[in-house]
Amino acid sequence: MAKVLLVEDDKFLVRVFEVKLKKEGFQTLFMENGVGVEEAVKKEKPDVIVLDLVMPARDGFETLNGLKADSQTKNVPVIVVTALNSPEDRKICLDAGAKEYLVKDAVTMEEIVGVIRKYAR
Repeated sequence: MAKVLLVEDDKFLVRVFEVKLKKEGFQTLFMENGVGVEEAVKKEKPDVIVLDLVMPARDGFETLNGLKADSQTKNVPVIVVTALNSPEDRKICLDAGAKEYLVKDAVTMEEIVGVIRKYAR
C-alpha cells in the first residue's frame, strides 16, 4: 500500500483527501504546514508528497526547497497542489524539483489521484 503525505492547512480539503485516498487504497499522513516535514519524511518514508504552497509558519516553497536540499528526502516525488496559478510559481516549483504542479480549481480529485498513482512506488 503506497503511503501519501499531504501537507495542507485547509482542514476541509484534508478531509476530502483523506476519504478519497483511503478509498483508493492509499495510506495517508497529514501535516498542516511545512514545519518538520523533512523529519516526518525520514521517519514515515512516504512514497509521494502532496504539497500546498500557501500555508502558515512555513510555506510550500520553503518546504519544497528543504526537501530537495536534504539527501535523505530529495528523491521523494513532490506533487504541488495549490491555488496559485501563475506561470512564475509553476516554474519556481518545477525548477526546484516538484514532479507536477496542479492548480486546485483546475483539477479534479480523480485527476490528482491519477497523478499520485503515477509517482507512487
